[in-house]
Amino acid sequence: MAIYRIVDMYRKNKVVKGIHYDYFGNPILAYRVDKRHSMLFGLIQYWDYGACNLRPEYLFSSVDKAKEAILKANKSRRVIILYE
Repeated sequence: MAIYRIVDMYRKNKVVKGIHYDYFGNPILAYRVDKRHSMLFGLIQYWDYGACNLRPEYLFSSVDKAKEAILKANKSRRVIILYE
């Protein structure tokens, strides 16, 4: 089972329909996707900041695009998506 989290890096800014915009009206890549890994039989858990299996694109302009990328990368596995 793969566990991912979608992190809003611009939480304090106002979101319009799930997308952050800059001063010029362009969408910002404001959502980062992290993946959780475990070592030593699951006792040690850590987050991969910028999920390595989604690279080079681990930053997205909306939550929906991030979810699509996660599901494309993990077609045959069970996936848990957390949103912060």
